[in-house]
Amino acid sequence: MTRDVTRRAMGVAAAGLVAAGLGAGLALAQGKSPLVGPPAAPPGSGKPAPSAPAPAPLPDKFSGAPPATPAPPAIVPDKFAAPPPGSAPAPQAGGTAPGGPEAGKLQPDASQPPAPQAGGAAPGVPQTGKPQPDPSQPPAPQAGGATPGGPQTGKPQPDASQPPVPQAGGAAPGGPQTGKPRPDASQPPAPQAGGTAPGGPQTGKRQPDASQPPAPRAAAPLPADAPDAVRRLHAMLGAEVSLTYREAIPPAEAGGPTRLAGVTLSRGDARVEVEEMLLEGVAEDRVGRLVATGLTLAGSPPAMLGRLTLEGFRLRRPAPGVSLAPGDLGLDRLVLEALAVQGEIPVSLEELRLEGWAEGRPGRFSLAGLDVLTPTAGVVDRVRLGRLALDGYDLPAILQAAIDRRPPPTPANAVAMELDDLAVSLGGQRLGGLGSFRLSADAPDAGVQAGRLALRDITLGEIPAMTPWMRRFGATEIQGEIVLEARLEPAAERLDLTSFTIAARGIGGLGLSVQMDGVNPDPARMAENAERLRLLGARLSYLDQSLYARLLADQARRQRVPEARLREQYANMAAQALGPEGRGALAPSLEAAQRFLRGQAQEVELVLRPPGPVPLTEMQAITAQGPAAVQQRLGLLVTAR
Repeated sequence: MTRDVTRRAMGVAAAGLVAAGLGAGLALAQGKSPLVGPPAAPPGSGKPAPSAPAPAPLPDKFSGAPPATPAPPAIVPDKFAAPPPGSAPAPQAGGTAPGGPEAGKLQPDASQPPAPQAGGAAPGVPQTGKPQPDPSQPPAPQAGGATPGGPQTGKPQPDASQPPVPQAGGAAPGGPQTGKPRPDASQPPAPQAGGTAPGGPQTGKRQPDASQPPAPRAAAPLPADAPDAVRRLHAMLGAEVSLTYREAIPPAEAGGPTRLAGVTLSRGDARVEVEEMLLEGVAEDRVGRLVATGLTLAGSPPAMLGRLTLEGFRLRRPAPGVSLAPGDLGLDRLVLEALAVQGEIPVSLEELRLEGWAEGRPGRFSLAGLDVLTPTAGVVDRVRLGRLALDGYDLPAILQAAIDRRPPPTPANAVAMELDDLAVSLGGQRLGGLGSFRLSADAPDAGVQAGRLALRDITLGEIPAMTPWMRRFGATEIQGEIVLEARLEPAAERLDLTSFTIAARGIGGLGLSVQMDGVNPDPARMAENAERLRLLGARLSYLDQSLYARLLADQARRQRVPEARLREQYANMAAQALGPEGRGALAPSLEAAQRFLRGQAQEVELVLRPPGPVPLTEMQAITAQGPAAVQQRLGLLVTAR
């Protein structure tokens, strides 16, 4: 049984590596993030580097951080600044200080007693000209003989000790009047005049539908002296949005900026308060420049923003009844600085930058200094990210695809994604991290699409799920990298996964390269055209730096046998698996495998060089025939160094 299983192992390995990098290579060549796949090799060879495996560095147009455009300083007039201690507030237009009495009226001197009011009475003192009652005397009777609060004279007062006298009409006070039919309490009330039952809705009036949400209330109108820029901004926001401010300074000259202080924007329960705002170039459905500082966003969760800068904003209003789409918005630049979000998952962000948001055009998105606390997650409780940047992507199209739940479009130009300094921790202990991530795809050139992926300085710390395994082999931390490069020729339907390398520093490295044709670049049609995929060639290599030795040492310790005996047992098992076939065309391959198993070589390589394209649909049948058939049909060759 061992021989039969081992005989099939080489064939199964050859078949498995053929499709290993297909999905990753396709996605990478088209500028999309590849799925996690099998390991890789340096460009062109499919082999990992001898030490600390890492492929030769490729030209990386994103090797450095993108140039950060400094945000323009906030233009805040002096009168927006807090007044010095002891100074009086500046008067408003018309001579009135904010919150003070109106101009044009003589204000009383607080150091003098109040002057008498008209009629001879000072404020708070009874007016003269009328006799004032003496509080020590009982109140005088009112006209008609009644004291204040008592019954009036001139009318007989009922004796409370006697029953009430029936009123005119035969009804006692408080009882039903006679001469009128009394309603039957067991019958529903008769409709009132106009056809409406008591307590029911009146006819002739439209009643609101309780099942529909109430219509949004129109916001309060702007002041009559509101600057034109403020009126245009309010019109763009909509009638449901309320816009108020404490102070406004119109532009000093035509086309100049308008400055506001104490701005509040609200719609329903949502409210945004802004300490200072600058508006420039505001027109119908367009804002040339808007700078807001000191923003507070009320709601759940609350948030604060140090500064917002918006430039070149454009709005294309859709047709009536059509929802606003991401492509209906356009902007040249949006920058958010010093964002802090409270709540169950606190988030802080140093900067978010969005540039070139326009339908059908490449844009750029970046963020820096992201820090997220996840105290309830359990696996990790803190995630920090130094920088993330996307360049060349059609951002509105990507967002629209996410809304529609469909794959994003394939870029027609060069694109790139980069990430730096990612770290995750739990209870203050670092669990893992990523030094840098680079993904780039060239613009299609003569029908060829090429892409590269590199993840460097990958760190795995003491993750609870991996800690027992790592301690078993004497490792406290694993550091490594993943590098991939691929080319796709859609017209020829050919995919060349030139290199795919996974390397763990001081442990080992695995490399893979694959060439195939019959590859359809459309992911939706790949499954139905799988029968057209053919293998042209493949190479799989492994460079051992300590992993095989660690595995043998652990097994020898548990079984209490020498490591040399275990190595020889594995070499003999390989020979038994091939049997007589190991003395024919497979003899060189068997010898190379035994050298590696005995510790006489550090690197082993498996190469497939079929004499002609081999359909993938035949791979299972070929491997089932054993290593000899694999060697003949696929050109199998194993070497060791």
